[in-house]
Amino acid sequence: MKNVTAFQYHLWADAYEEEGLRLGLRKYYDTQGDPLGKKPIWEVYRAFETSDWDNVKEKYKSTLGISNWDEVYYKGTIY
Repeated sequence: MKNVTAFQYHLWADAYEEEGLRLGLRKYYDTQGDPLGKKPIWEVYRAFETSDWDNVKEKYKSTLGISNWDEVYYKGTIY
């Protein structure tokens, strides 16, 4: 990706050893009916720098309680 550099410094799937935090991109390996199923964040990562990006990110404005993405973009200097 030309604009995003990301390293997933975490397990890619939820882990029981994390006391229920559920920080992974995919569900627990033994989730009933959907083992290692994709979580919504999986689709966000997948869409970065693709033609799907605008459609995928749009539905999360209501989750964040914003009406425009400019409300959350950092506008300061990055050193």
